[in-house]
Amino acid sequence: MIKKIKTMSLVLISVIVISGCGGGDNSVDTINGAGASFPFPIYSELFQKYNQETQIKVNYQSIGSGGGIRQIVEETVDFGATDAFIDDEQLAEINSNKKNQMLHIPTVLGGVAAAYNLEEEVDLKLDGNTLAKIFMGEITKWNDNEIKNLNPNVNLPNANIIVVRRSDGSGTTFTFSDFLANQSSEWRETTGVGKSLNWFKGSIGAKGNEGVTGAIVQNKNSIGYVNLNYAMEARLKTMAVKNNAGNFIIPTIESVSLAAQTSLPEDTRIKLTSLKSSSPNAYPISTFTWIIFYQEQSYNDRPKELAVELKKLLTWMVGTQVEEDVTRLEYSPLPESAREKALKIIDSITFEGEKL
Repeated sequence: MIKKIKTMSLVLISVIVISGCGGGDNSVDTINGAGASFPFPIYSELFQKYNQETQIKVNYQSIGSGGGIRQIVEETVDFGATDAFIDDEQLAEINSNKKNQMLHIPTVLGGVAAAYNLEEEVDLKLDGNTLAKIFMGEITKWNDNEIKNLNPNVNLPNANIIVVRRSDGSGTTFTFSDFLANQSSEWRETTGVGKSLNWFKGSIGAKGNEGVTGAIVQNKNSIGYVNLNYAMEARLKTMAVKNNAGNFIIPTIESVSLAAQTSLPEDTRIKLTSLKSSSPNAYPISTFTWIIFYQEQSYNDRPKELAVELKKLLTWMVGTQVEEDVTRLEYSPLPESAREKALKIIDSITFEGEKL
C-alpha cells in the first residue's frame, strides 16, 4: 500500500509537469501548487479528475506545509497548501511586504492518527499526556505502567517503543504538537508547538506522511503520527485518543467531522485541537487543511487568464461534487458553514483591482 502512495506521487508529478502555459494567445493549461503532504492523496485524485473535466493540469508538489508557504511567498507557485494556517504575525509581515493579501480557504478535514505497529494486533487507547511522554522519550517501553493503566486488559509487549516523527516542516506536526501542548504542560514548556520541533535523540525522522507511514510499517513496536488516510492505506492500527469530553475516540470520517462543529471565523483560520467540540464523540486531533493564495492576482506579470483559471479551480475544489471522492479517501468533507466562507473568500479575488 505504501508503494501505491509513492507511485501515485511520482506518476502525478512526472505526467503533469511537462505542460506549461500556452503560446502567444495567453491561454493557460497548467496551474502550479506545492505544500502539505497531509492532503496529497485527495489532491492528486481531484486534480486528475479536474484535468479530465477541463483539460487544465494541476502540478502539485507534496513537499510539506512549510515548503508550500515558502513557495507561495516566493511567488514560484500559483497556490500553496498548508495544514498549519499562517499566524497573525507572519501573515501581517507577508501582507505588508507584498502589498497584497494572503488568503486561506479550507478544502477538507483530516484526522492526525497516532498509528502503531506491534507484533500482536491489539486495540489501544491513550490520553494526550501519555502520548506526550512517549513522543518526548520519557515513556520508552510498551508495557510501561502508564500505558498499562489505560489498557488494563491488553497484553502489552516488554519492548522498546520506536518513535517515528516528521523530519521536514509539517502542518501535521503542527496539529499533533498543538494537541499535545493543550494536554501536557511539560510538552508545552519544553517541546512546544510548530511545523518543525527539536525531537529527542532516539526518535526516527522521516519525510512527509509517506515517509512516516513507511517507517512505521517497516519497524515493529513503532508509533508515529500520520494523516488518517495514510494509516488506512497501510492498514495500520490507530489509537483511540481521549477527547475533552473524557471519551476515547478512534479517528474516522465521522469523528473527525464532529470536531468541526464549532463557529468558524470569517478568514477560516482555526485550530480545532484547541477547542471543545459540541460533540462528545469528536476525534480531538483533527484539522482543516488550507490552500493559500494572493487576493490580488496581477503580481509578478501573471496573465489574467491564469487568475481566472485559479479561481475556477478553487471554486470547484470546495464544491459538493467532490464529497464522494473526499470520503472515499478517508477525509471529511467541509461543513456547509466552512464551504460558504471559502466561496466568499474565493469571490474576493481581484485582478488589477477588479473582481474576477
